[in-house]
Amino acid sequence: MTIDALDVDGVFHGGLILPGMRLMLQALAENTAGLKAMPGEFRAFPDNTADALYSGAMRAVCGAIELMREQIDTNPAHVRCYLAGGAAREIAQHLNPPVEIVEDLVLEGVLALAGEILEE
Repeated sequence: MTIDALDVDGVFHGGLILPGMRLMLQALAENTAGLKAMPGEFRAFPDNTADALYSGAMRAVCGAIELMREQIDTNPAHVRCYLAGGAAREIAQHLNPPVEIVEDLVLEGVLALAGEILEE
C-alpha cells in the first residue's frame, strides 16, 4: 500500500509504503504461532481472534492514512483523500471525510503521462 502526499497543485511531497490489509493478515497468519487467516469483521472492540486480526489491520492502515493527512493539515476536512485498489471501499468507511474512491487511478495516471509525452 502506498500513501502519497500531494499539494493542491499536484506537487508530490513524499509518501509511505506499508503492508496493505491482505498482506498484514497473511503475515500474521504465516508468522505467528496459533493464528490462522480467518475472515473477520471490523469491530470497535473485537472479542474474538478473527475480528481482532481484521480490526487491527484496518486500524493500522487507517491510522497511517490519517496521520499522513494530519501532517498536511491538522483539520482532516481540509485534506481530500483519494483511494484506489481492492480494499478501497472497505477502508473508505473508516476514514474521516472527504474521501473519494477512484476506480482506475493508475490508468488515469498513465493516460495523463501519455498526454504529456504526446504534447512534447
